[in-house]
Amino acid sequence: MKQTLYRKYRPGQFSELAGQDHIKRLFSKSLIDNSYSHAYIFAGPRGTGKTTVARIIAKRLNCLHPKENEPCNECDQCIAINESSHIDVIEMDAASNRGIDDFRAIRDRVAYKPAQGKVKVYIIDEVHMLTNEAFNAILKTLEEPPEHVVFILATTNPEKIPETIISRCQIIPFRNMTVNTIIIHLQMITQKEGYKVEDDVFSYIAKRAKGSMRDAIVLLEQILRFLPKDEVIQKKDILQVLGGVDEEQYHRVITMIQQNQTQNIIDFTENLYNNGINFEVFLDGLIDYILLHIAQTKEPSLQKLNLGIAKKSSEMIKQIKYSDNPNIIFAIEFLSFAETHTLNKQMENTRKKDEPKKVVQTQQIQKTLVPGPHDEKATLHTKQTTTALEDHTLNSEMLKEIKSSDIDLYVALLYLKCEETSEGIIKIYKNNTHPLSNDVVELKEKILRDYFNKYSKKIEIVEDKEEPLRQIKQENEKVQQEKIPQEVRGIYDKLKKLFPESDIIIKDNQA
Repeated sequence: MKQTLYRKYRPGQFSELAGQDHIKRLFSKSLIDNSYSHAYIFAGPRGTGKTTVARIIAKRLNCLHPKENEPCNECDQCIAINESSHIDVIEMDAASNRGIDDFRAIRDRVAYKPAQGKVKVYIIDEVHMLTNEAFNAILKTLEEPPEHVVFILATTNPEKIPETIISRCQIIPFRNMTVNTIIIHLQMITQKEGYKVEDDVFSYIAKRAKGSMRDAIVLLEQILRFLPKDEVIQKKDILQVLGGVDEEQYHRVITMIQQNQTQNIIDFTENLYNNGINFEVFLDGLIDYILLHIAQTKEPSLQKLNLGIAKKSSEMIKQIKYSDNPNIIFAIEFLSFAETHTLNKQMENTRKKDEPKKVVQTQQIQKTLVPGPHDEKATLHTKQTTTALEDHTLNSEMLKEIKSSDIDLYVALLYLKCEETSEGIIKIYKNNTHPLSNDVVELKEKILRDYFNKYSKKIEIVEDKEEPLRQIKQENEKVQQEKIPQEVRGIYDKLKKLFPESDIIIKDNQA
């Protein structure tokens, strides 16, 4: 039987390990200095290299010809571990061997010295699945093991491990793989396998894998085994094989919800179901699509709608995970959301119909009661600034690159106003409303410059132009209120309460 790709390309040394640089640095020093711990907990998401690193450590501890922190992968010890035939490297799956008897046997055997190598290594996968009795059986052994024994406990749920066990081990956190790391690794595999694949395919797989290198390789293998080797694999091929959809479909469903197209939503749902599309995968893609394009949505009401759709999609993923009829849940939830959005929009339009009357009335009062001068320069400047900020924003390619590698910087930019000048300068306006976003942008100014240099653009981080104007207006209102004569104070207060956004100036008719 042909060996699977994720086993064929499983790293055999630390230098071959994709990502997890902090893991490499940690064991590079401890293995060379022979100062490793007797018990580790490898905690992190699935497919991030926990068992792989455990095997590399087992090889390095037993290797006959180690090269600094790396095993040679050529001696009898390394070959036996690679072939899973080494007597002193014991791998256990705690999901299927979770009882007290299994771990009493371990407790009884650890005292015996290694039979084949220099160090006994116990690799226990999914250790959080053990029963309390099983944990108690090895508790003392973990605290005071013999010098020739090392325990490596791997888990995706460290919070389920008892504190008594955690306190006796060193916890090593494994992180999700970045999109770029996965893409580079997949490109290496396809080159060695002799396939030609478009870059869009790697990007789609990397995002679909959600940080798991193993899941990404499995998805890649599914495509490579399905399509001929002499053809260039395109994104349309992967969508067909993996049951995905292109971005146009996400735009369609958002438009249907926005316009409350009831029949179209039902037909769209049935089409997804009949074509075998995975609804969880579709909703995941819809959330990513909204987050990527929300900054380009200028209208606040549409931004609110898109965020609502993303939130509803996140809730639906949990609902349909174990449902036999995900298409029904999908249709009902989005039909309900579209109806609610339509009702809210109608109420908003009704409210806005009354606003012009108030505006006209306010203008008349200003002309009759307060014919004094206004701060027209400041008002005009504010309007020009707002218009400029609405007309310019970061393009999708810039945001896409920032989001894929630095999510906190991406979110910070969403909260701050960005303006691109005709000279190609990106201006990011800081303000007091989002100080945390200001801090993120300032700390990562160099990263921003590197991003924008690729697009031949420069960056300037400046103070928000509108903030001083708001402060000036507030100060002017305060000074003006202090000058209001007592005899017209009551009338002024009533007018200000009725028309809070209007400028009311008191003028002495005798002047």
